Amino acid sequence: MLFCSIWIMFLLFLIGILISSSVAQQPTYRYHFCTNTRNYTAKSAFPANLNLTLASLQSNATRSNGFYNTSTGQSLDRANGLFLCRGDISPELCQSCVKATSDDIINRCSRQKEAIIWYDECMLRYSNESIFSDMEEAPVVYLWNRNNIADPWSFQYHFGSFDEPS
Repeated sequence: MLFCSIWIMFLLFLIGILISSSVAQQPTYRYHFCTNTRNYTAKSAFPANLNLTLASLQSNATRSNGFYNTSTGQSLDRANGLFLCRGDISPELCQSCVKATSDDIINRCSRQKEAIIWYDECMLRYSNESIFSDMEEAPVVYLWNRNNIADPWSFQYHFGSFDEPS
């Protein structure tokens, strides 16, 4: 009887591990910015172009380099979009993040022609203006890590080598 109870506990433990490992990791929202300067109307071509652009970003998020940009439409109704995933995540998590950001940014910045959203795992941006190969210094968001670390000196870089404090 005791052997049977231990065996059942072991099987339940294994099933728990299998279930927890098969659950996809959910991306973590951090911040977004809507310009609130340019709105689109539902009757314009921009929302359809934006939906096509976001769909293209989602379908290309499994690329191994974690970056993609695309455009849909013409002139003032052109929707330019891009994403950048962290270099240490899997293509599957990148795609999950790009999907989450695509859905989320439409809700958070409804009717905006320009927006950017940051998750821990990726960043997504769209605009009706050119955003490719242009250096942008705004918006700026500082996301602080409030966790304590055991060895803060391990993050100090001193003249080509990691030196311990004296």
